[in-house]
Amino acid sequence: MAVCKHKYLHTGRPRDYCEREIAAGSTEYCVFHFVAEGNHRVRDALNAAIRSSDLWLEGATLAGRDLSDLDLTGAQLPLADLEGANLERTVLVGANFEFANCRSARLNGAVLTNAVLCRSIFTATQAVGGHFEFSDLSGVDLEGSSLEGAFFYGCRMDEQTNWEGVHIGSIGEECICQHERAASVYRVLGKNAEARSNYFAAHRWYLREMRNLHRAQRARSESSIANLLWNVHRHLWGYGVRPQLTLLWMLGVILVFGIIVYPILGVCVSSIESYSLVHGIALSFISFATMGGGTIVPLTTWGDVMAALEAFLGILLTSVFLVSLGVRFIHRK
Repeated sequence: MAVCKHKYLHTGRPRDYCEREIAAGSTEYCVFHFVAEGNHRVRDALNAAIRSSDLWLEGATLAGRDLSDLDLTGAQLPLADLEGANLERTVLVGANFEFANCRSARLNGAVLTNAVLCRSIFTATQAVGGHFEFSDLSGVDLEGSSLEGAFFYGCRMDEQTNWEGVHIGSIGEECICQHERAASVYRVLGKNAEARSNYFAAHRWYLREMRNLHRAQRARSESSIANLLWNVHRHLWGYGVRPQLTLLWMLGVILVFGIIVYPILGVCVSSIESYSLVHGIALSFISFATMGGGTIVPLTTWGDVMAALEAFLGILLTSVFLVSLGVRFIHRK
C-alpha cells in the first residue's frame, strides 16, 4: 500500500515520514497533506486519527477547513497550516501547535487548556471566550487578535510573546468574577509588556491588576476600614501610578480653601482686613506650599487652624504626588 511521503522535521517526531494511506486523487500525500482533499474527508480522517491514537499531524495542511466542534484532545500539530480554519468550540486540550500558522483562524469558544503554542502565529485570530489556561504562549504572535472574554490563568509567556494591538477588553476570569485569577493574569501581561519595553501597556495591565485585587478584597471582606483604604489607594493616586489624580486633589484643596474658607473667615493683608477671592486664593497657595505668613495671613483664630490644616494637606499630597510620579516612571530608567 502506498503511503504518504511527507517528511517530518520536528525534533519530537515519532517517525521520519507521515506513512499514512495516500488520499484519493494524490500520488504522494495523505488526506492531511493533500490540499485538494474535501473538507468532510478531513474531518473524518481527524476523528479516525484520534480514535487510533495516531495524533502526530505535523505539517498538516488544514487552511480554511471547518474543524468546528471536534474533539482533538492531544492532537500534535506542529508546523501545521491552519490559516483561516474554523476551530470554534473545538476541544484541543493538551494539543501541540509549535510553529503552526493559525493566522486569521476562528477559535471562538475553543478549549486549548494545557496546549503548547510556542512560536506559533495567531495574528488576527478570533478567540472570543477561548480557554488558554495553563497553555504555553512563549513566542506566540497574537498581534491584532480578538480575545474578548478569553481565559488565560496559569498561562506561560516570555518577552517574545507579542500582544501588540490585541483586542482583549475583559478577560474571562474577570467576566465571571474570579478577580484574584484575573489579577494574576494581568500581572503576567504587565511583566511581558515591561520586557518588551511597552510601558504604556504595562501601565494599563497594572491598573487592571490592582482593580481586580481591589474587587477581590471587597468580595471577601466586610471591613469598612479596608474598603476605605482601597478606595483611597485607587482615587487618591491611581494605585500609586497616576500622579495626575494627586495633582487634581492638590488643585482642588487650594481652590476650596481659597474660594470658600478664607474669604468667609477673612484675610489680613498688611494689617488690612480683606474678604476677596484674590487674597483668599493667594493665602491658600501660601498655606498649601507651607511658605509661612508674610504680609498675607489669616484674620481669625479659626483661619489659623484652617491654614495649619491646609499646610498638613499640602505636605501629604505633595509627598504622595512625588512618590507616585517616581513609581510611574522609575521602571523606564
